[in-house]
Amino acid sequence: MSDELFDKDYIVTVLNSPKIREQIIGLMSGMDKQQVNVSQDKYKTVFIPLPPLAEQKRIVAKIEELMKYCDKL
Repeated sequence: MSDELFDKDYIVTVLNSPKIREQIIGLMSGMDKQQVNVSQDKYKTVFIPLPPLAEQKRIVAKIEELMKYCDKL
């Protein structure tokens, strides 16, 4: 994908969100906790909402703004 289509900080935020992490955990395979993996084909099935780039940037900015308040708590 091109940087013109997505904001890297937005993608990181989405991948760390509870719903997406739940999807990824559901795709994990392997018995030992240290040997768990997710194949590339399985990763391709994860749904990542991708609004227009400007909206992605607004979402990231809002999260950063709100995190400042969380840090003060």
